[in-house]
Amino acid sequence: DKYYFGSGNQQVPGEAPAVSAQEKVLGFRPSDVAVTRSGEGLKGKIMKATYLGTTMDYTIEIDGEHFRTAIETHEAITNDLMFKEGEPCVINFRALHWFNKEELKEVEEL
Repeated sequence: DKYYFGSGNQQVPGEAPAVSAQEKVLGFRPSDVAVTRSGEGLKGKIMKATYLGTTMDYTIEIDGEHFRTAIETHEAITNDLMFKEGEPCVINFRALHWFNKEELKEVEEL
């Protein structure tokens, strides 16, 4: 099976989910997002870039889905990862977590 991010046609990298549910939801921690300017990965766009002193906080859009991540400011400066709003980026994930969509509905109702 192939899984795609958002409403687009970019395939989610990595192993197939271990969840056997009919409908699955992908989750990840902000710290598991690796942002670069180029290379292999999902193509995204920086929607918001916020300087928070020791960290840069980014809101990223990929195929209609938005999520946040943060990079330590010194790392962003050293590795040319000080993005401006509207700039393209490439996303990879250090870890992905798959969930049964039906089970998540119970959590949403709490």
